[in-house]
Amino acid sequence: MKRIACAVVAAALLAPATVAAQAEMEIPPEFMEVIQKDVATLRMDVMQSTIQLKAGEAATFWAIYEEYLAALAEASQKLSIGNGLENPAVDLGPMLNQAGIDKATSHIEDALEKGARLLCGGKHPEGPEYQTKLYYQPTALADCTLDMLVMRDETFGPVVGIAPFQDVEDAIRLANSTDFGLVSYAYTSSLANARALSRGIKSGTVCINNIVGSTLEAPYPGWKHSGMGLELSRHALDEYLLVKHVRIEI
Repeated sequence: MKRIACAVVAAALLAPATVAAQAEMEIPPEFMEVIQKDVATLRMDVMQSTIQLKAGEAATFWAIYEEYLAALAEASQKLSIGNGLENPAVDLGPMLNQAGIDKATSHIEDALEKGARLLCGGKHPEGPEYQTKLYYQPTALADCTLDMLVMRDETFGPVVGIAPFQDVEDAIRLANSTDFGLVSYAYTSSLANARALSRGIKSGTVCINNIVGSTLEAPYPGWKHSGMGLELSRHALDEYLLVKHVRIEI
């Protein structure tokens, strides 16, 4: 006799992070501080993100794009690498095994072969404390395209691929190009853009100007290949309950 059990599955993910900037405005220092902290530190540490940048006119657009790339590379290089058991304050610990190193390296090599620019990282850190070779420098790749592995597959290493976009519709198209849909992120000062991105991105959770993807009171569903069912909140209880319809006529 076969028994079918209820299951909630949290599976793979690739988290797109969309960064929007107006062409006629300078990037505020506090905005860059949020981007450096939330995207560079946390996303590069935990999982790979696909970051897109938007601005208006071509010349100003590329100036803002390059400014953002420089800021992200600088923030990434400031991340500390080490043994978290010995020093809990470090930002990046070692990879789990050599297979993880090999996968991250293959994604970087694939991107560079297809025209990406290496902004920082791409190798093991140097020093006697890194002799295990499971440590890897935080790596940022610019000018990425959707045919690159780093933009469509899970890396699960300190690697981020960055690509520009032209408008909100293009940003949504790029964010939805992955087969995964657990969490997506967007940074924008425009409420209209925030509404369009949150409605258009096919992801179980969309965070606007923050990185809090999961909280106890909110549902945490995985769309597409990122899982089945949902966790957290009262809605998660429905995954373990049976619905009964009782109809009585008197």
